[in-house]
Amino acid sequence: MSSFAIDLNSPTLSGSFFVNQFLFAVVIMCSKFILGIVDLLVPQFDRRMLHNYNQFIAATCFGAAAVLIYLHYENVIVLILSIIGIFTVQYTWDACYLATVESMPTSIRGTVLGICSTMARVGALVSPMLVTLSTFWSPTVYTVLAIFGFINFILAWNFLPETKGVNLAEVNLKQKSKNVPTEA
Repeated sequence: MSSFAIDLNSPTLSGSFFVNQFLFAVVIMCSKFILGIVDLLVPQFDRRMLHNYNQFIAATCFGAAAVLIYLHYENVIVLILSIIGIFTVQYTWDACYLATVESMPTSIRGTVLGICSTMARVGALVSPMLVTLSTFWSPTVYTVLAIFGFINFILAWNFLPETKGVNLAEVNLKQKSKNVPTEA
């Protein structure tokens, strides 16, 4: 929802729609290279850190943008907050896909990724409604993204497992049935 809502809302940001979209794309592309370098050079950089810190930054940027728009302070600062929010959301998605792949057994990995993708498509369907609602109250898009972002942050902080370095061949669901023997 975040990416599509910001994309659809970008004509209301400072500057040209095409320049804004170009800036979003260039920053996201460059940030992917930076992420690869950081992951390679900083061994303590893990999946939880990637997800949680970036989700917090994105939600904070969207919240700050909502406040600025509410105060009718719509200029290049809202665009900068949007750009930071978008690339940190991209990092959050990278962490989600990595954690999903690394924490699910092979037999259901594709199904779980499909469910994640379906939920993202639902968010994509909701995002035009947010942009439409922003015609009635201008900070709608950023307010909703900040709220969902902070909820996601809290849930992930408490429940997201660390999966960096997991051997995918050893990922199994824990069996809790009394009829199925478990290894001692």
